Amino acid sequence: MGKEKRRELVIIPAQAKIREHIRKVCACRNCETDECGVPILKAPVDNPVIKGSFASPEAIARIICQKFVMRVPLCRQEQDWN
Repeated sequence: MGKEKRRELVIIPAQAKIREHIRKVCACRNCETDECGVPILKAPVDNPVIKGSFASPEAIARIICQKFVMRVPLCRQEQDWN
Protein backbone atom coordinates (compact mmCIF):
# COMPACT_ATOMS: atom_id res chain seq x y z
CA MET A 1 0.00 0.00 0.00
CA GLY A 2 3.00 2.37 0.47
CA LYS A 3 4.45 4.33 3.32
CA GLU A 4 4.34 7.81 4.75
CA LYS A 5 7.35 9.85 5.77
CA ARG A 6 7.57 12.65 8.25
CA ARG A 7 10.73 14.68 8.65
CA GLU A 8 11.64 17.04 11.43
CA LEU A 9 14.57 19.31 12.09
CA VAL A 10 16.52 18.46 15.23
CA ILE A 11 18.90 21.05 16.72
CA ILE A 12 21.82 19.69 18.73
CA PRO A 13 23.53 22.38 20.85
CA ALA A 14 27.25 22.95 20.41
CA GLN A 15 29.57 20.77 22.42
CA ALA A 16 32.89 21.88 23.87
CA LYS A 17 35.58 19.22 24.22
CA ILE A 18 39.31 19.26 24.94
CA ARG A 19 41.53 17.97 22.14
CA GLU A 20 44.89 16.73 23.43
CA HIS A 21 47.95 16.78 21.17
CA ILE A 22 50.56 14.22 22.23
CA ARG A 23 54.13 14.64 21.06
CA LYS A 24 56.61 11.75 21.24
CA VAL A 25 60.06 12.53 22.61
CA CYS A 26 62.83 9.96 22.10
CA ALA A 27 66.47 9.68 23.17
CA CYS A 28 69.20 7.24 22.14
CA ARG A 29 70.04 4.90 25.05
CA ASN A 30 73.35 3.76 23.44
CA CYS A 31 74.58 7.35 23.26
CA GLU A 32 73.60 7.83 26.91
CA THR A 33 75.91 5.02 28.07
CA ASP A 34 78.83 6.25 25.88
CA GLU A 35 78.49 9.74 27.41
CA CYS A 36 78.94 11.31 23.98
CA GLY A 37 75.80 13.38 24.42
CA VAL A 38 72.21 12.35 24.25
CA PRO A 39 70.44 13.41 21.06
CA ILE A 40 66.80 14.14 21.82
CA LEU A 41 64.34 13.83 18.96
CA LYS A 42 60.84 15.33 19.06
CA ALA A 43 58.00 14.52 16.69
CA PRO A 44 56.62 17.52 14.77
CA VAL A 45 53.41 19.06 16.06
CA ASP A 46 51.07 21.65 14.56
CA ASN A 47 51.49 25.20 15.82
CA PRO A 48 48.50 26.81 17.57
CA VAL A 49 46.57 29.50 15.69
CA ILE A 50 47.41 32.07 18.38
CA LYS A 51 50.77 31.48 20.07
CA GLY A 52 50.35 30.60 23.76
CA SER A 53 46.57 30.16 23.42
CA PHE A 54 44.56 26.99 23.92
CA ALA A 55 41.87 28.06 21.42
CA SER A 56 41.35 25.82 18.38
CA PRO A 57 40.60 27.18 14.90
CA GLU A 58 36.97 26.09 15.36
CA ALA A 59 36.62 28.01 18.65
CA ILE A 60 38.12 31.17 17.14
CA ALA A 61 35.83 30.90 14.10
CA ARG A 62 32.77 30.57 16.37
CA ILE A 63 33.75 33.62 18.44
CA ILE A 64 34.38 35.74 15.34
CA CYS A 65 31.14 34.60 13.69
CA GLN A 66 29.08 35.37 16.80
CA LYS A 67 30.72 38.77 17.27
CA PHE A 68 30.78 40.13 13.72
CA VAL A 69 28.07 38.21 11.84
CA MET A 70 25.45 37.66 14.54
CA ARG A 71 26.42 40.84 16.51
CA VAL A 72 26.42 39.09 19.88
CA PRO A 73 28.09 41.22 22.59
CA LEU A 74 31.15 39.77 24.30
CA CYS A 75 29.41 39.68 27.70
CA ARG A 76 26.67 37.45 26.22
CA GLN A 77 29.28 35.25 24.57
CA GLU A 78 30.97 34.86 27.95
CA GLN A 79 27.64 33.74 29.49
CA ASP A 80 27.24 31.26 26.62
CA TRP A 81 30.68 29.75 27.23
CA ASN A 82 29.99 29.40 30.94
